[in-house]
Amino acid sequence: EKWLQEIHRILNKGGIFLFSTHGNKYDRQLTPVELDVLQKKGAVTKQYYQKGHRLMTTYNNADYFKRIVEKYFEVLEYYDGGKNQDKLGGQDMWIVRKSLAL
Repeated sequence: EKWLQEIHRILNKGGIFLFSTHGNKYDRQLTPVELDVLQKKGAVTKQYYQKGHRLMTTYNNADYFKRIVEKYFEVLEYYDGGKNQDKLGGQDMWIVRKSLAL
């Protein structure tokens, strides 16, 4: 959520932001324990331990993530990556706008 707060801070009023997330198309990359966390909490972060790096990937349930996004932006478009693989190769795509009133 902190990165959404930062994008909101730096984006002009009325600004449009397009980004992608790992949606349900990528659930098969999760272990049973990680999948259980995703189903119960709406998101799970997978750490990749490599010397000298802080790599991670967060997997999101779209309904859960939309509630977070809507705290900061109006969702203009959402494309489920599993159903719209031609958009971003399978990642979920979000197009949002910062309110003019904020």
